[in-house]
Amino acid sequence: MNFSKGIKIIRSAKNLEQRDLAQKIGVDSSYISLIESGKRTPSDKIITKISKELTIPKNLILLLSSDKNELKSVTQNEALMIGVQLLKILSSSNENAELQG
Repeated sequence: MNFSKGIKIIRSAKNLEQRDLAQKIGVDSSYISLIESGKRTPSDKIITKISKELTIPKNLILLLSSDKNELKSVTQNEALMIGVQLLKILSSSNENAELQG
């Protein structure tokens, strides 16, 4: 699992700075930086907190964090298509949150 990639993608799609995400989940912003640089692996508890605060299913974080060898049966084109669709989902959920807030 490459949590650095998955968490950064979701955080960016939600237009959040590292410090904003850190504050929402109750950790220091340097911890988010370490996760996103691949120097730390978040615990299951932290992944759950991120999922809850960003209103993103935990499984989506896990999917976005999957490495190539973990997705052996998925072709590169399928993976690209999934990625585009996921970003659309993230963008629309962000827009919906802005409309409600």
